[in-house]
Amino acid sequence: MRKFKEWMIDTRPDVLDRGKCLLEGQEVEFGTINSKRLVTAVHEHYREGQEALRDFVRWLVRHEGLNESTAQNAAATVWNVCCLTWNHDESRSYPEKILLSTTYKQSTLANFQTCLLRYARFSKNLDLIAKIQEIRGSQKKIVYERKAEATQYCPYTRSEIQALLEAAEVLRDDPRWPWGWPTFRMILKAGVSILELCVLTREQISHALSTESLVLWRPKRGPRSIPTEIVRSELEALLAWPWTWTTVADIISPQSSREWREQSANTAIRRVAHFVFDKAGVEWTKHWILSCRWASALRYFELTKNFVGVSHLSGLRDIKRVQSHLVTMMARQKEREKTMKPKRRRRSVVQEAEADGGGDEG
Repeated sequence: MRKFKEWMIDTRPDVLDRGKCLLEGQEVEFGTINSKRLVTAVHEHYREGQEALRDFVRWLVRHEGLNESTAQNAAATVWNVCCLTWNHDESRSYPEKILLSTTYKQSTLANFQTCLLRYARFSKNLDLIAKIQEIRGSQKKIVYERKAEATQYCPYTRSEIQALLEAAEVLRDDPRWPWGWPTFRMILKAGVSILELCVLTREQISHALSTESLVLWRPKRGPRSIPTEIVRSELEALLAWPWTWTTVADIISPQSSREWREQSANTAIRRVAHFVFDKAGVEWTKHWILSCRWASALRYFELTKNFVGVSHLSGLRDIKRVQSHLVTMMARQKEREKTMKPKRRRRSVVQEAEADGGGDEG
């Protein structure tokens, strides 16, 4: 087997240069986007890649167990990467450089890594295998660091929750989001996730109002229950909705098709949440729902001292984990309260008038 570098040098440089120009859109004029010249050029580029990598396609079918079309797609990916990273002056390609690019999605980079690693094994290029493994190791380290940062969410303080509740009152009369008041308050007061809220049915709400416990279904995690008293007014508002509906997503996004309704409702709820957070002056965080959930759990524990209830509310099944989380979240909430700057409250018009009157009398 020829090594990767030798194969790239032996390949016609004009073909690679033309492929790179096509992929980057440089020095190529095809007229309109649907012109026949552009389609012909794309087909020619794909045909040249399949011809150059036909041995690689056969190897994928025989040794990797891929079907013909999947093997051809992998070869096309390797060909595109080689063209994009081709250096005309040095007459070689640097495919590992594209793996460090920030212009592609993570899924696209993962596809590049898989295809290039297979080609490196096919061509027995140990240097390319080592570089890909090194890049994978650094990316896993970044993922682990992001996961560690994700666990450092902090419950909102009482003042922040109160500010958000006051700001959410404008949703009662907002024609853009007539459903905004009950849905956002359920997230704020009980930490209900958006997915749990979108799939919540009318039967679940009716059952919750009669049994004093709202059971929420979480995909891959099973059910969890929250006390109905926390969100009773919001559940009654949803149950009294004027038109016929099955799930809450039907209320939020009735104009969307059935397969896209939950996704559309998810986007709409997040838009409402951003609006309320901006109006309340509370900092938006990525894990704002978890912060709301644990703020509610801490408040519930202060009132009831019930670890089982906190377990149902937070979704944690192990009581020992509940206890350790309570200690951690209490400490984080107190630290958040210390770091918060005290806001100066504005006096109302009546207070200002009384102050002015008192000054005149004096």
